[in-house]
Amino acid sequence: MRSARHLPRTVCPRSPLRRWCHSKIRNFAIVAHVDHGKTTLVDCLLKYARGEPIGNQQGERERVMDHIDLEKERGITIRSKWTQLTWKGTTMNIVDTPGHSDFSGEVERVLSLVDGICLIVDAAEGPMAQTRFVLSKALAHNLHPVVIVNKVDKPDANVVSTDNRIFDMFLNLDANDEQMEYPTIYSSAKQGWSALDLNEKQEGSMSPIFETIMERVPPPKTEEGPFALLVTDLEPSVQFGTMTTGKIQSGSIKVGDALKAVNPEGKEVDRAKVLKLFSRDGLEKVAVNSASAGDIIQIAGLKTTQVRDTIQAVDSDNIVIQSPPVEPPIMSVFLRPNDGPLSGRGTRPVIQFRQRLDKENLQNVTLEIIHQGQDSYEVKAKGDMQIGILLETLRREGFEMLLSSPTVLTYKDEKTKQKMEPIEDVWVDVPDEHYSEVMSMFVDRRAKLLEQIEHNDRTRMHFHILSRAMLGMRGSVMRATKGESVMDTAFLEYVPFDTSYEVPAPPLAVVSTTPGKATAYGVESVQDRAEMFIEPGEEVYEGQIVGEVFAGAGLKNDLEFNVTKEKSGMSQGSSRPSGGGGSTVKGARKFQLEDAISYLSGDDLLEVTPTGNRIRKKYLTKEERVQAKKRAKK
Repeated sequence: MRSARHLPRTVCPRSPLRRWCHSKIRNFAIVAHVDHGKTTLVDCLLKYARGEPIGNQQGERERVMDHIDLEKERGITIRSKWTQLTWKGTTMNIVDTPGHSDFSGEVERVLSLVDGICLIVDAAEGPMAQTRFVLSKALAHNLHPVVIVNKVDKPDANVVSTDNRIFDMFLNLDANDEQMEYPTIYSSAKQGWSALDLNEKQEGSMSPIFETIMERVPPPKTEEGPFALLVTDLEPSVQFGTMTTGKIQSGSIKVGDALKAVNPEGKEVDRAKVLKLFSRDGLEKVAVNSASAGDIIQIAGLKTTQVRDTIQAVDSDNIVIQSPPVEPPIMSVFLRPNDGPLSGRGTRPVIQFRQRLDKENLQNVTLEIIHQGQDSYEVKAKGDMQIGILLETLRREGFEMLLSSPTVLTYKDEKTKQKMEPIEDVWVDVPDEHYSEVMSMFVDRRAKLLEQIEHNDRTRMHFHILSRAMLGMRGSVMRATKGESVMDTAFLEYVPFDTSYEVPAPPLAVVSTTPGKATAYGVESVQDRAEMFIEPGEEVYEGQIVGEVFAGAGLKNDLEFNVTKEKSGMSQGSSRPSGGGGSTVKGARKFQLEDAISYLSGDDLLEVTPTGNRIRKKYLTKEERVQAKKRAKK
């Protein structure tokens, strides 16, 4: 077991970091795989720095850094956020980052703010897909890592195995000699303690973490010269329009200074005076009069500045601070305002939809939103959850949308002239009784098994698999395991396109032939051949997909069916026979947004509205679909 107390406690005399040893600033990011306790640990750090007790927090999940409604509801971090605290006279700027791989661009975006990372790893699960991804980026930027093995209080925690797997991960990622000498701290954020050695745990204390950060994360590297800052985030403000955030690379700034913004191509794009400067005190935004090199600061006054622009003194020569590169998106969908038969019920105007997406494109550098003409947009993202969060945000703002089925992005390598496609690093954890079925699903899709771990009647499998093969897999595995599986994925790399692999044919659909309200009789009449997506009484329209045909139903094409039909003796719109008797309608399968996105294939469209979502065909009438097939064959 490696422990921080066994490692050097001072910076090596040969290291250029010696010039920083008396600085009073530390900038570091908290990074982890999703649900490894990152945000709860940040809560503990903030409380402890304020002198508040952090004893046993069983059942308490404040997640004070997650202030977006969707973050609180889903229990995940979506946007990177910055806070500040003071520890023994040293300013500590903490950047909380997302743990889900779909938001990994948020981690890459803020690497320029920090000089080190706290890598949090679950003591039971060990390093996962996102752990490896974020660590690889941090090591490539020569950031100094501090490892925190969290959740050591879990009954199935295996600290020795986790320590060894972390060491192997560093080794496999080609960490340099200094990075390989990372310190390790053990903690239980839930119980509120940390320790340099498990035999010397300090109840109610985060001191081991703070002290290790002080010693192992260097102060910010600064440069001589006039004021310069790379914009890493934009925040809308009712009072100031837009607030820009970044770390000061050189010089100093004060309220009233004249500034200009230069884009990555070196062209001036904005000019203004500083109206306000803001720092942080815990979770509070605090106005300050000035700031200097090494500080993370928020500036009010600039109007058209964007993320990746360089803000600098107005009388200085144009300079460009390079922004850390962000891994390209791997998935693409097309988005347009909803024009379906049930559209227009409380939707916002199309022109507002266009303006809203243009705004999102400017502020969210982890998405690519490309206007395709008229009111159609192509959205490029890291995965279905990132797209789902965008759709959910727009839906809550009153917009209605139609979304195409996702496609995996490929590109041509300029040197080899080969077509390249992405592969993913996948971990899936399933109950043992479902192991064989899930393993077969991955084998059928040409996944490469790298590792298999058995623990407490469950099996955790580690695969590499084509991103094309992963489309729809999350939902299929979840259904096969009756909701008891856990799957995590992260982009790994691009490889030559596998021409021998064919994506499995999508399941056949039950397609509504008639508009109206579904009846119990109509649904019952088809449910022996299909799993239904609707219930009696729901309004449907022609071309809507209302169910999935069972694999053993013996059909070769989609099932066209009238789910609004009445049984003789029933009144229009009735949900049960007029002669009495109970309904035998089975429960309908309902989709969350991300599940619906991954379910789409071919000419399917997802209709997203403020009141719900529906899956439909691109061409609503049977005649239109027949004609489209004929055109496709030509």
